Amino acid sequence: MNKKRRERLREVLNSIQAIVAILQSICDKEEDCVDRYPENLQNSEKYERMEGAVEYLNEAVDKLDEVTELILSAMT
Repeated sequence: MNKKRRERLREVLNSIQAIVAILQSICDKEEDCVDRYPENLQNSEKYERMEGAVEYLNEAVDKLDEVTELILSAMT
């Protein structure tokens, strides 16, 4: 791989890192809301949707970490 393509991939990696930071921040805030949700409402549909959102956001972060590893492997 030439220098120009590696540089473009570094730009992609920087963008992915920024996206991961944003997703992680949103996930952390949603998780805080889930943790502070009243116990008597924890069986509600809204609570389950909030929990699901946290799980999906965590999975998205994990997938982006995998993408980052694949790109790094391609650069070597």
